Amino acid sequence: MENKLQLLGTGGSTGIPRVGCKCKVCLSDHPGNKRLRSQGLFKLDGKNILIDAGPDIRQQALLHGIHQIDAIFLTHYHEDHIGGMDDLRGFFFNRNKDPIPVYLSENTYEMVAIRFGYLLERFVFHKIDEHMGEFEIFGKKFSYCAYEQGSVPVLGFRHGKAAYLTDVKSYGENMFTFLKGVENLVVSALNFEGSHMHQSVEEAVAFAKKAGATNAYLIHMNHEVEYESTMATLTEGVALAIDGMEIDV
Repeated sequence: MENKLQLLGTGGSTGIPRVGCKCKVCLSDHPGNKRLRSQGLFKLDGKNILIDAGPDIRQQALLHGIHQIDAIFLTHYHEDHIGGMDDLRGFFFNRNKDPIPVYLSENTYEMVAIRFGYLLERFVFHKIDEHMGEFEIFGKKFSYCAYEQGSVPVLGFRHGKAAYLTDVKSYGENMFTFLKGVENLVVSALNFEGSHMHQSVEEAVAFAKKAGATNAYLIHMNHEVEYESTMATLTEGVALAIDGMEIDV
């Protein structure tokens, strides 16, 4: 059985097309310019581990025929990463009401408890409080590293040769210890200018190069990033991710 990391969505917080927008990218028919909110799915020996539960999770699950979720990793508490928690109820019932394990930081747990207090009994929460470390689930080893988006703590996750980092902005040098030997790196890049909360495409490419990744796949892009014209500017080993694509882990 192949082990993969599937990118269920590759867009920023508004998705693409953005509601009400008539720009070239939002009106484009190119599949690379259709981006649901960024989420990932580790598919490991029959187990599905969801990375984030944003507002598009229902659509993504139906689109990709996802009938089970065995665990959830939450990177942080922004709406585009936890806003779909309520839509995970169906997976809870599919498990005969066996609570779904969730790995997250204390800060994210506090926000989930406020927003979705009525759902808490449907999950079992494992809080990650250290800056960097490892844990095991379903016989699979995962590592994590904490960084910051503004004042918000974010968790990046790694399994084997693949790592998933969304909403990257501020990080310490230990990030590159965490990423040592990574082959396939999923990393966020909002646009071409960047912002106080997000890396630019250029910054993400430099980040991937410093990490020594063999391949880098950019996610969390907004509607300023047009697929074909941007791909033509990227260096070898760097690509814009497309919704639904799978990478090796």
